[in-house]
Amino acid sequence: MAQDWYAAFGLGDNNVTISATDTNGVALVCIQALHRRIEGLTAQVETLREQVARLDRPSPAEAAEGQTGP
Repeated sequence: MAQDWYAAFGLGDNNVTISATDTNGVALVCIQALHRRIEGLTAQVETLREQVARLDRPSPAEAAEGQTGP
């Protein structure tokens, strides 16, 4: 496992042990990446909600049609 860690991240003095400091650093980088991803997805959801809200509004022609009645 330490060999895989060393190969993947190139951290540490050797490929026999894994330093707690290195694991904490990699975890922090992963958390930051996830945070950026969540922010991007949240912005995308907000944009889509605004688009849906616009599509749900009646057009001016539909609104005028509804006011004249049958």
